[in-house]
Amino acid sequence: MTISEWVQIILTGVLVLITGVYAWRTYTISKATEKQAEASVKMTEAASRPVIIPKAMPIDPSSDTFSHFQVRNDGNGSAIELRVFLLDREKRRVDGLRDTSVRAGEHIVATPEQLSFGLAQLTESTYYLVCQYQSVFSQLSKTRTWDEVLLPFKRGTSSQGGVRVDPKKVEIRFDVREEDLSGVTQHD
Repeated sequence: MTISEWVQIILTGVLVLITGVYAWRTYTISKATEKQAEASVKMTEAASRPVIIPKAMPIDPSSDTFSHFQVRNDGNGSAIELRVFLLDREKRRVDGLRDTSVRAGEHIVATPEQLSFGLAQLTESTYYLVCQYQSVFSQLSKTRTWDEVLLPFKRGTSSQGGVRVDPKKVEIRFDVREEDLSGVTQHD
């Protein structure tokens, strides 16, 4: 072999090596960009997520007597397919209501007129006010998960003879599959 042939072989080898390094670097950059895009989508979803907060509402500000619940969306996105219902001590559904959507900052009021259980009609026991909802993003995803908030409370009698609600620690669950939701039966 001549010197020019050797030079051509060496240059071809260097070119193949440089092309391989360039291809590997391009691959690692594309993977990093893909991870960045996924993180950006997750951040957008989190920033746009609805956050439903249930609250027992007193008859007046100084009272320990409660008449109804307020359910407020304190998040930044709309809650879709909101379900609000009551579970008894054994976590059996007592009653509930549905709303197609609750925008950010908006609230709905679960009054005794809307719910047949009315707080005054409940026996003194432990109950769970349950709020289940989806975000717009969960509606678009393949898995269609739900978010769920449980407000356990003990129904008692107030010092003024009315209904007293002693709320316990709120339980919040995100990205729950339909079959794993509280109080879900086959016909829901």
